[in-house]
Amino acid sequence: LSMSSFELSNHVEAGKEDARDLVGSLKTLQQTLKDTDTDTNILQDLDVCVCVFKAQELSSESFLFIEKEANNARKMADFLTSRAISEVVGRLAEQARKHYPQNKLAVLVLRYYFEGSGGDVNRRNLEARLREAGDVGSLGDYPWTCDFEDVLERYGVKVEKLALEFVVEEAKQMFESQALTCFGVEND
Repeated sequence: LSMSSFELSNHVEAGKEDARDLVGSLKTLQQTLKDTDTDTNILQDLDVCVCVFKAQELSSESFLFIEKEANNARKMADFLTSRAISEVVGRLAEQARKHYPQNKLAVLVLRYYFEGSGGDVNRRNLEARLREAGDVGSLGDYPWTCDFEDVLERYGVKVEKLALEFVVEEAKQMFESQALTCFGVEND
């Protein structure tokens, strides 16, 4: 268990214990009131009031804790998402460098995304597009039904495919634009 889920487990167990204590106290109170021939309307009203008060107290504390944990989990997922995207884009640069200078597309990708004055800006823009892409989402959007490493790997594959699509799309646009300019064709 992670630290946060361990803490959550402790709160759940404490809540269960409090609920058991509450039930025991209510049974004792109910029996005492019955033994003293208290009016049944008063008995019912008292049971309801005590239950509602204790339930509100327990649920507000629990929900505040759970809300804090959920916010922290979302922040952690966003951080890991950004990290995973940066690593995928970094691997694209490594792949392009492996094929440099033989492959013209690798040269173009390296110069545009990873080198020179505009490379840093273009790389950050690519990472931002990937973070904003609805197709990929965030690591926090994925069902965690398997190990963290498996979820991270699946997410990385999905991000890498989309990153390649974006790179190819931009390369096509640059090529078309330069071809039109080179051959004197006006772009409508």
